[in-house]
Amino acid sequence: MALTKTRTRTQTTLTKLARLIANVHGELALVEKLLGSPDELPDAQLRGLAAKRAELRELRTALYASLHQFDPRLDPTDI
Repeated sequence: MALTKTRTRTQTTLTKLARLIANVHGELALVEKLLGSPDELPDAQLRGLAAKRAELRELRTALYASLHQFDPRLDPTDI
């Protein structure tokens, strides 16, 4: 089956979306790990990390919603 322009664009978009989700998962894991050892960080850094965690969670929710628009059966937590 030949790739059509629409199919190619869809695949490209899904690939970019998967990369974004993977990046958010990785960054969120790092931020949560750093927040797990609060004794080693100053209060200002803890507040910044907490804000970053909230931002990443919102972004993750938006990316999951975008992925579900393509295919509701996909599980973004597997990425």
